[in-house]
Amino acid sequence: MIRRLLIVSFIISWTFSGFSADVKGFVKESKTGEPLVGAAVYLKNTTIGTFAGLDGSYHLKDIAPATYTLVVSFVGYGSLEREVTVDATGTVVNFELEEGSHQLNEIVVKGVLDRESEMSALRSEQKADNVLNIISAKTIQLLPDITVGNLLQRVSGVSVVRNGSGDGQYAIIRGMDKRYNYTLIR
Repeated sequence: MIRRLLIVSFIISWTFSGFSADVKGFVKESKTGEPLVGAAVYLKNTTIGTFAGLDGSYHLKDIAPATYTLVVSFVGYGSLEREVTVDATGTVVNFELEEGSHQLNEIVVKGVLDRESEMSALRSEQKADNVLNIISAKTIQLLPDITVGNLLQRVSGVSVVRNGSGDGQYAIIRGMDKRYNYTLIR
């Protein structure tokens, strides 16, 4: 019984060995002959593919005998396509890729200034022609003040005159009368 099972398994493996083969080879740089580690190697219009190893070698296993288009590509190099006929003995295909470069016409770098940040407020104070005290929007969000009057008392040199209910009515710059003050809130 065991002998019969071994004979049947040998016949099956021998029969099916003719239905698949391997495709292997090397991917190298054309000028220097250096291996291109990580180059993509695949059969076009299939899901069969691999990457080149440290020595530039690739190995596609168990490929059904037929004619395929073998594609090799690597970043910074042009891709190559070759028609390959895979037979039962296997196929060896080596590739040498040439550098491929594209020149860019223009590079545009854009920046957006965050006008609500503390750094933006400090920069505006430093570059101003006159004396400014700025409280940034981010700082205002973090403060517990409910009214603008309460917020203005946090600015150095400013005091707030309050009305009968305790709400801030006028902002007075220290040493000046309230009629000479101009307050801008944006």
